[in-house]
Amino acid sequence: MTGTWDPAPVLDRLVRLRGRRGLWRTYETIDPAGVLGHADLDGTPVDRLEGSGDVSPALAAALTMRAVLTVLHDRRLDLPFDHNVHASQALAWHAPVTLGASIETRAWIGRVKSTTRAVFFDVETESRTRDGQLWLSGTSTHALRHE
Repeated sequence: MTGTWDPAPVLDRLVRLRGRRGLWRTYETIDPAGVLGHADLDGTPVDRLEGSGDVSPALAAALTMRAVLTVLHDRRLDLPFDHNVHASQALAWHAPVTLGASIETRAWIGRVKSTTRAVFFDVETESRTRDGQLWLSGTSTHALRHE
């Protein structure tokens, strides 16, 4: 979808799917290659990670964003992606993540608000380990500009 778009049907779709937690899920296993590769990208000293089993917080944020992207690209929403602006991101770490952890991230649409210039909406996420421990929660706010 490019150019001019009608906010009303998009707003309706966002509101209709708001709060439905079972629609979007991603699954990740924290493996050594991913941890070391991401540490190299974000500048985390590898020697700090070796032997500790800890994972860089930036890797956690990247895993969360994968779940957010499943929402943004879902055909049921048919969002005008070329009008989307990632307005803010808030993350809360609840427990350390370690190498080998299996993580399920659930995403859902939270707050939806329409203004004269944009439709704003939140994508809420919760990431849990296989045993159900809450690891990371977050809110990714997006604005769909009218022009």
